[in-house]
Amino acid sequence: MLRKLIAYEMKAYGRILVPIYIALLALAAILGLSLKFLPEWTTQNVFFVFAVLLYIILLLSVVVVTTLLAINRYYGNLLGREGYFMFSLPVRSSTLMVSKTLSAMIWTAFGTIVGFAAVAMVSIVAFNGTDYIEFKQALHMFYKEIISPNIGHVIFWIAIMILVLVTVIVRVYAAVAIGSQWSGHRLLGSVLAYVGIKIVETIIASVISSVDFLKNGVEHLMWNSPADVNGFTNWRLQIVVLAIIAVQIVIYWVLAWYFTDRRLNLE
Repeated sequence: MLRKLIAYEMKAYGRILVPIYIALLALAAILGLSLKFLPEWTTQNVFFVFAVLLYIILLLSVVVVTTLLAINRYYGNLLGREGYFMFSLPVRSSTLMVSKTLSAMIWTAFGTIVGFAAVAMVSIVAFNGTDYIEFKQALHMFYKEIISPNIGHVIFWIAIMILVLVTVIVRVYAAVAIGSQWSGHRLLGSVLAYVGIKIVETIIASVISSVDFLKNGVEHLMWNSPADVNGFTNWRLQIVVLAIIAVQIVIYWVLAWYFTDRRLNLE
């Protein structure tokens, strides 16, 4: 059932995001070819400037639309009128939440890849032969000198970035679930809940940084010595960051699950 739910979510996202991805990549290719083959004076043409603005808007819309869809798919499907249908399915509410979270993660990853591809496409297509060879050599050198010797740390940091994404998603879900308790002002309640969550995070971070024994304890866990400043290859730092993120995910997930499952307040 989880696979069917994810497939349903993927289709719902895809109907809106795939056309944006295609338009963005097509426009990136057109801009790259324009920079490569058209005379320099054409880059000052009003239509070229308009195309650049549209390219930037599409880049931003990948982020904005994906975020709005993730919120709407959770709020509309589970806490809105569609919730009457969704909660009649023979699955647990936690399974519904997992399908929403995984789908949001997958499409955010797709959007990130497409965004980088669009930026790279403009540069690569616009390169002439010599520039392209130098670009490839720079990439090869970067991989050989930075990535390859530290592949374990690279994988670990990628995992951390994925979990940070999960944290952002479940934090929003928790805020929306809490805000749904405000029958007449759900949007305002969700915004206030999110602000309240961030304030609590800030207070906890301030307390830890201001209390000496807590601050020293965290620094002792994170660093091998005071002189150790290479955070990228510091396993202690990575493990502490991973633990902090894991705690956040658990807390936000429990909040979202509790208000969605035990205190459900449908429209």
